[in-house]
Amino acid sequence: MLRPPHFCLLPFAFCLLPSAEGGTVLDRIAVVVGTQVITETQIDLGIRLTALMQDDPLDFSGAAKRKEAERQIEQKLILKELEFSRFPRPTMSDVLPRLRAIIQRRFHDSEDEFRVALKKYGLTEEDFEKHVLWQITFLRFIDFRFRPGIQVTEAEIEEHFKTQILPLAQKANPGKPVTLEDYHDRIERVLRGRREDGELNVWLKETRARTRIEYRQEVLQ
Repeated sequence: MLRPPHFCLLPFAFCLLPSAEGGTVLDRIAVVVGTQVITETQIDLGIRLTALMQDDPLDFSGAAKRKEAERQIEQKLILKELEFSRFPRPTMSDVLPRLRAIIQRRFHDSEDEFRVALKKYGLTEEDFEKHVLWQITFLRFIDFRFRPGIQVTEAEIEEHFKTQILPLAQKANPGKPVTLEDYHDRIERVLRGRREDGELNVWLKETRARTRIEYRQEVLQ
């Protein structure tokens, strides 16, 4: 789902994209994000990838297009940030282990089932590999940008255990001993993940406020 090569003049409503036959085709601009663009084709591709991953029917309604546009705006903002950082970018060699894990989990460890699903949703293996590459990039960005500054204390872990975990565990298994040690690492991951989500949302909100974002509503209908 990374941005494909294109040639674009931002004041105009269309981009010129390379075609399979070696010529060019017109692709309408859906959103302008600073000096970057999101095209109608990218919105379409994102909807197909999301539907494939969630095993949902394809939905090209205006609401679905706008939702996908918001996801891709966030992607553009993150990729722009990475251009100015020393973030160690993943490569396609990092994709294979995650791709295999997805095929195992989502497609019952069957490459044939995976390829049938790609055809059903109008996608190529390259489309999916780029999508996985973006997923890895996104997760590493969070680790690189936010995780070092996040601290979860033992007191917070204990409080979460007492108020959230212990009552449910005792109700599910009456009389069975429940200890903090059984849940410590899991609670720490949950609390850290919540903090990371919060930090990311704040960063995205502040970054959006500093960025010119222009929607082409006629494309997002």
